[in-house]
Amino acid sequence: MPSLMRIETAQRVGIQEQASSLLALDRIILVSEATDLRAGMDTLRTKAIQRFGQVAPHEAYVFMNRTHT
Repeated sequence: MPSLMRIETAQRVGIQEQASSLLALDRIILVSEATDLRAGMDTLRTKAIQRFGQVAPHEAYVFMNRTHT
């Protein structure tokens, strides 16, 4: 388990890094049908294209498993 000092240092560094790694999203799309989440990114992207016709920059696609957990 990391010490408190290491966590605080990591948090300070993380704040500086967060400013350059922010992600701006225009839409978040929830795909509620059951999806095998072991599939790779290419398979999930293909499913999104089949379902919505295209995937656009700054859109996030959220997939659910069979039990929706």
